[in-house]
Amino acid sequence: MLIRKFRKVALLFCVTLGLLSACTMARGTAMPTLKPGAVYTLAAQTVSAQLTLSADGTPQTGADSAQSPTKTLAPSPTPVPDNVLTQNAPPPEDTPSPGEELYDHLTFLEDVTYPDGADVPPGATFTKTWRLKNTGTHTWTPGYSLVFEHGDAMGAPASLQFTADVVEPGEIIDVSVDLIAPENLGTYQGYWMLRNLEGELFGSGDLSEPFWVKVDVVTGLDVAFDFNAYADEATWGTGTTPLDFTAPDEDALAFGPSTEVGDAFVDLRNNLNLENGRKSDWVLETYPSPGVNKYLFGKYPTYTINAGEYLTGKVGLLANPGGSCSNGDVRFQVKYTVNDDLSSMETLWEEDKTCDGMLHDFQVDLSDLEDQEIQFYIVVIANTSTEENHAIWDSLAVKR
Repeated sequence: MLIRKFRKVALLFCVTLGLLSACTMARGTAMPTLKPGAVYTLAAQTVSAQLTLSADGTPQTGADSAQSPTKTLAPSPTPVPDNVLTQNAPPPEDTPSPGEELYDHLTFLEDVTYPDGADVPPGATFTKTWRLKNTGTHTWTPGYSLVFEHGDAMGAPASLQFTADVVEPGEIIDVSVDLIAPENLGTYQGYWMLRNLEGELFGSGDLSEPFWVKVDVVTGLDVAFDFNAYADEATWGTGTTPLDFTAPDEDALAFGPSTEVGDAFVDLRNNLNLENGRKSDWVLETYPSPGVNKYLFGKYPTYTINAGEYLTGKVGLLANPGGSCSNGDVRFQVKYTVNDDLSSMETLWEEDKTCDGMLHDFQVDLSDLEDQEIQFYIVVIANTSTEENHAIWDSLAVKR
């Protein structure tokens, strides 16, 4: 689970909780054959500091069964009737009145990712994020838990225990959980609450109700540019910062697996052990040479941005062979140039990533680049000299 926390001052602070958690091409662009197993999901914004959760429930192996802390649910997903209440707008803040003791209480503020009715493909992994406020009078300390209350678990564990940091009364947090969309088409909804040290569940509003995730599993989501499909057509290079894209041939890197242990490489791979404890589908692995400030980059073929398109993907690290977190520490970047002019280069998105037990989603609106011919660059920079900087890009694509 992922948490970002904001104090009530001008500068907002954010932290994360780790979880036990057709297509038409743009004008004039031919769509390549997609690599098997690619999964495309929508995105969540990244975070700047990290916090962990430990699971005190058993992880579910799929979306067709789930267990709440107090009862066993039906083994099949429960389609949601059309008349189910929606979670479109935040309720009024429930601030305790003078003399009133709200021991534990929260207020749901908004859906940060995947608002009610968001479309996801069958079997896709995605990260749901809620924004909540501690409107009780007690601090949420380690030992508090996020709990699946009822509905469709979508691959989530029964509960996740806070293991670090505190959330004071009046503070705002972003709470996220990694989920897996069911394979069958339809609407699915799962309800969540928090649990205090006494084992009492609490939620939002006067009736302390659950907050939820509600998605539509559909086919035909439109992938316009698949970075996996074009990876072998990209120009790859390596170096040591500062970044230099002017002469990639001097440090050219052939696409494919490395021939020597420790050498930089970029390759499409599947069935890898990811830091979130799951096996990968097809992902792009980018491995810079060991050494601080060593980098690896790829320049992709020209693509013309169309109306309504956005860049989306996930980033993370491979786990160690035994499944434990690696010591990897890298910076991911996506840059672009217009009309192949290096002087126009801008950074679309970047994030520093260490192993925190989950992949991080991102999404970037490309509307400001509509009708422009773009060259995407993806970059991985080593922040440490470890040999464990096995950085992966999952489902990196332009969608509309």
